Amino acid sequence: MAEPRRAHAGDIREILAGSPAPAVPKVGILGHSKVRQNHDYADMNIATVHGWMTWTRFLLGQRFDSGPELNYGIGGEKSDEILKRIPAMLRAHPDVRVWVVQAFTNDNAARSPVPDWRRVAPAIQAEFTTRGLALIWLTDDPRGDRDHPAPRLSGADLARAFDIRRWQIEQRAIPGVYTVDTWELLADQLSETGDARPGRMWDGLHEVALGAYEKGILLARVLRHLFPPRFVLPASNGDASLRSRNPYMGGTDGRPGGGNEGSLADGFLAFDLAATGTRLRYAKPEPTSGFLGSPYDDRVPKDGWQEFALTGTATGAHECVVMAQALRGQERGEILRAVGEIEIDRLAGVAHLGVVLFDDAGQRRLAADMDHSPLSHAFPGVGGVAGVCASPPWVCDRLSPVSLRLVVKLLPGAQVDVAARVRGFGAMRVG
Repeated sequence: MAEPRRAHAGDIREILAGSPAPAVPKVGILGHSKVRQNHDYADMNIATVHGWMTWTRFLLGQRFDSGPELNYGIGGEKSDEILKRIPAMLRAHPDVRVWVVQAFTNDNAARSPVPDWRRVAPAIQAEFTTRGLALIWLTDDPRGDRDHPAPRLSGADLARAFDIRRWQIEQRAIPGVYTVDTWELLADQLSETGDARPGRMWDGLHEVALGAYEKGILLARVLRHLFPPRFVLPASNGDASLRSRNPYMGGTDGRPGGGNEGSLADGFLAFDLAATGTRLRYAKPEPTSGFLGSPYDDRVPKDGWQEFALTGTATGAHECVVMAQALRGQERGEILRAVGEIEIDRLAGVAHLGVVLFDDAGQRRLAADMDHSPLSHAFPGVGGVAGVCASPPWVCDRLSPVSLRLVVKLLPGAQVDVAARVRGFGAMRVG
């Protein structure tokens, strides 16, 4: 089948230089429930779950934005339904030059009639390439596992899935089209039924945090070549856009709180965690370049870190405040964002770790990144992870007490063992 005419010469620099261009690069995502999962939250404007796009941004140091308004996942849709939505979606976001699409999961005999993928797949691709936009295909993931056999495909459905995957991989030869083969990390390669690796899907079909993290690793490999690094952290402790202080952890006069111990940076405090069954220990490490797995190419040793260890047995699904600080100097109408560079040595027994802007008077989140899923699945129990957290932007609508927080959500009854460090942790005016 001939590839439709493309409106660009094929060089990604031409795609990203297309007009209009946003001040901050943006990436949109399109598909079904496995796409929707990235922002499937009660209030999408203030929080993101730890889906694969959030992990991708974290691992790439926030080189681009991809907020809830750019999530075009609708649960249950088949590929022909997804195709019909593309023109209106693209008209709504003329400044988005890169789109990630996962489209064929629901195309099987159980959801008859089955769309003709040989017609639909090229048509989806043409919607982007003829407009000079970059398209990143995500192959549809392996499905089913030993604990959840129901989603497995068989017979004609399994053969069709592999045919579509093969076609998508071949599209890498088309300028401006990229393919991320999720089978590389998510597939149980000993399986003869197309299974996912155990522990990647909570129902055999939708990712838990570990599956999303591994998917984020694969997507980051492509996006790191499309977008240059973007330094989103405070320039220094003197950065005029700061609405908090001491992001690079000077001094040791912070207040660790009852039951905690060690040296905490000036201006920060922590809460007594006795009721949670855990305790914190703080330290000020020497400059570090992190470890294997760091997304940063230069590996130059960095200073300005606050190290912390959280240990114990969780008495419930508590949200532990590792560090907090009241904002100062914010004005109504400003757009604020919480940021922080984080390196994780060990992470066990927790549902999430993230940065938060918090309404101290109303006791509620205003903006949070890397937040926990409503399903409260465990965070990936992996070490050697480093990246940058950044909350969604929040338009300041109050001068009442607002705080910057680094939080860890516990899994009930779990043995908690967290060892991590943070730097560049602050609340910044971004608009």
